[in-house]
Amino acid sequence: MIFYCDEINEISEELYDRLYSYLPQERQIKILKMLKKEHRYQSLIAYWLLVYAIQKRSGALIRVEFEYSKYNRPLLKDTHFKFSFTHSENFVACALSESEIGIDAERLTECTEGMAKLVFGEREITEWKNMLEKADKDEYFTAAWTKKESVLKYKSLGLQGNLKEVDLGGKTGSWFDQKTGLYVETKRQNDRFVSICSEEEKHVFYNVSISEIEKIMKMMEETG
Repeated sequence: MIFYCDEINEISEELYDRLYSYLPQERQIKILKMLKKEHRYQSLIAYWLLVYAIQKRSGALIRVEFEYSKYNRPLLKDTHFKFSFTHSENFVACALSESEIGIDAERLTECTEGMAKLVFGEREITEWKNMLEKADKDEYFTAAWTKKESVLKYKSLGLQGNLKEVDLGGKTGSWFDQKTGLYVETKRQNDRFVSICSEEEKHVFYNVSISEIEKIMKMMEETG
């Protein structure tokens, strides 16, 4: 399941402070170190989307705590769920599953040949160059980029991975790798592309409003 919020710019400072106060100390410190306000708000809402997602999936309202892999990927303590975060400007998403999962979202990006060479393998470069319309090239690049990132997140590699080695092209829809048994699903939402890598072919998207996040926070307040 994919839980996302695209109302980050609607959070008041008062609500931000209340939501922040319920974070584990480790998460609070991490957010405080972020220089940009946008990044602090994205990280805050990502955490609450995870709390919301677990509550919707299991019925349990928990104050989520993390441990970290050797690649510094956050992992959930004391639960069998797996998750992945992504954010792009005013958009934040949390993918939740009972098996490994990776998600990435990017706004439609103008692609130069230099950028393409940094990200694409030889086959993808050829496909990209053969496109006549610049708009098609930009869409191909952005979709392919999110696919690659979602696969690397699934593998817990993140920035340690090689984007060129993930050769999936830039089409939307669902792609299946028989060797690994993994699906990569790519959707376009307005001017943003979202890709999910997992063992599931399709994923349900839930749009979570700021008011729904506030309700979850109030439930936590009531339970102490």
